[in-house]
Amino acid sequence: MITLDLPPKLQETVMATANAQGISINDYIVNAISTSLENDIKSIDDVMVFDMEVMQERLKGFKSREEALKNGLLLPQGLGREGLMTWLNDNLPKPAENKL
Repeated sequence: MITLDLPPKLQETVMATANAQGISINDYIVNAISTSLENDIKSIDDVMVFDMEVMQERLKGFKSREEALKNGLLLPQGLGREGLMTWLNDNLPKPAENKL
Protein backbone atom coordinates (compact mmCIF):
# COMPACT_ATOMS: atom_id res chain seq x y z
CA MET A 1 0.00 0.00 0.00
CA ILE A 2 1.17 3.51 -0.84
CA THR A 3 -0.08 6.56 0.97
CA LEU A 4 -0.17 9.71 -1.12
CA ASP A 5 0.26 13.19 0.32
CA LEU A 6 -1.56 15.26 -2.30
CA PRO A 7 -1.70 19.05 -2.30
CA PRO A 8 -5.12 20.26 -1.09
CA LYS A 9 -6.26 21.58 -4.49
CA LEU A 10 -5.33 18.32 -6.25
CA GLN A 11 -7.02 16.33 -3.51
CA GLU A 12 -10.22 18.35 -3.99
CA THR A 13 -10.08 17.82 -7.75
CA VAL A 14 -9.54 14.06 -7.38
CA MET A 15 -12.40 13.77 -4.90
CA ALA A 16 -14.79 15.84 -7.04
CA THR A 17 -13.90 13.94 -10.24
CA ALA A 18 -14.25 10.52 -8.59
CA ASN A 19 -17.60 11.51 -7.07
CA ALA A 20 -18.83 12.87 -10.42
CA GLN A 21 -17.91 9.54 -12.06
CA GLY A 22 -19.56 7.58 -9.25
CA ILE A 23 -16.42 5.66 -8.31
CA SER A 24 -14.26 5.52 -5.21
CA ILE A 25 -11.28 7.83 -4.89
CA ASN A 26 -9.00 4.79 -4.74
CA ASP A 27 -10.44 3.35 -7.96
CA TYR A 28 -10.12 6.73 -9.69
CA ILE A 29 -6.45 7.12 -8.71
CA VAL A 30 -5.58 3.52 -9.61
CA ASN A 31 -7.23 3.95 -13.01
CA ALA A 32 -5.46 7.28 -13.63
CA ILE A 33 -2.05 5.84 -12.76
CA SER A 34 -2.65 2.65 -14.80
CA THR A 35 -3.73 4.67 -17.84
CA SER A 36 -0.69 6.93 -17.54
CA LEU A 37 1.68 3.96 -17.28
CA GLU A 38 0.08 2.24 -20.28
CA ASN A 39 0.54 5.41 -22.35
CA ASP A 40 4.17 5.70 -21.23
CA ILE A 41 4.87 2.11 -22.27
CA LYS A 42 3.22 2.68 -25.68
CA SER A 43 5.38 5.77 -26.18
CA ILE A 44 8.53 3.80 -25.35
CA ASP A 45 7.51 1.09 -27.83
CA ASP A 46 6.90 3.71 -30.54
CA VAL A 47 10.41 5.12 -30.10
CA MET A 48 11.96 1.69 -30.56
CA VAL A 49 10.42 1.21 -34.02
CA PHE A 50 12.89 2.08 -36.80
CA ASP A 51 13.84 0.97 -40.25
CA MET A 52 17.07 -1.06 -40.15
CA GLU A 53 17.98 -0.16 -43.74
CA VAL A 54 17.66 3.56 -42.98
CA MET A 55 19.79 3.19 -39.85
CA GLN A 56 22.49 1.25 -41.73
CA GLU A 57 22.57 3.92 -44.46
CA ARG A 58 22.95 6.67 -41.87
CA LEU A 59 25.85 4.85 -40.21
CA LYS A 60 27.88 4.45 -43.41
CA GLY A 61 31.29 5.97 -42.92
CA PHE A 62 31.03 5.83 -39.13
CA LYS A 63 31.38 2.10 -38.37
CA SER A 64 34.87 2.32 -36.87
CA ARG A 65 36.51 5.02 -34.77
CA GLU A 66 38.87 5.82 -37.64
CA GLU A 67 36.02 6.22 -40.13
CA ALA A 68 34.06 8.36 -37.70
CA LEU A 69 37.04 10.67 -37.08
CA LYS A 70 37.68 10.95 -40.82
CA ASN A 71 34.05 11.53 -41.82
CA GLY A 72 32.77 13.36 -38.77
CA LEU A 73 33.36 16.76 -37.23
CA LEU A 74 35.56 17.42 -34.22
CA LEU A 75 33.68 19.67 -31.82
CA PRO A 76 35.90 22.49 -30.53
CA GLN A 77 36.25 22.74 -26.76
CA GLY A 78 35.82 25.79 -24.59
CA LEU A 79 33.18 27.59 -26.64
CA GLY A 80 30.41 29.40 -24.82
CA ARG A 81 26.77 28.97 -25.80
CA GLU A 82 26.87 31.65 -28.50
CA GLY A 83 30.22 30.45 -29.85
CA LEU A 84 28.97 26.86 -30.01
CA MET A 85 25.78 27.89 -31.81
CA THR A 86 27.81 29.91 -34.33
CA TRP A 87 30.18 26.97 -34.89
CA LEU A 88 27.26 24.55 -35.37
CA ASN A 89 25.54 26.89 -37.85
CA ASP A 90 28.78 27.28 -39.80
CA ASN A 91 29.73 23.58 -39.83
CA LEU A 92 26.60 21.45 -39.90
CA PRO A 93 24.88 20.80 -43.22
CA LYS A 94 21.75 22.80 -43.86
CA PRO A 95 18.49 20.82 -44.27
CA ALA A 96 18.56 21.18 -48.07
CA GLU A 97 22.04 19.63 -48.10
CA ASN A 98 20.95 16.51 -46.18
CA LYS A 99 20.62 13.45 -48.36
CA LEU A 100 18.30 11.57 -45.97
